Amino acid sequence: MTVIKRKTNFYGYGTPLEVLKNGQKIGQVRSEKSFQFQGNPGDKIQVKQFLLRSKEYEISANENLKVTSNSNFFLIGIFLFVILIVFSALKMSLLGIGVLVLAYFGFYLTHLNTAFIISKEE
Repeated sequence: MTVIKRKTNFYGYGTPLEVLKNGQKIGQVRSEKSFQFQGNPGDKIQVKQFLLRSKEYEISANENLKVTSNSNFFLIGIFLFVILIVFSALKMSLLGIGVLVLAYFGFYLTHLNTAFIISKEE
């Protein structure tokens, strides 16, 4: 059996992550809980929550895995949001604010599959 444990701290605490094996949903895992499934070598595991995903992780055998939040993903998003608010408060030109809005959403759209990280549990 392969076990995946969710250690994602506060982010999405109340909502479970869907567990996908080879692109098909096989279950879900809540914060600080585990999910067991039958995994074969070469299976690709991924988790998702709404639009946010992890990269696929290829299992080699029965493994103990953990899912964590990618703190860089969230910190960069918060940083861009704060810059947007500050520049808005400083009455920056609409063009400048528009560029920041595009950068904010562009970052998230191009990094949706890096919100969570699957790795071997140590």
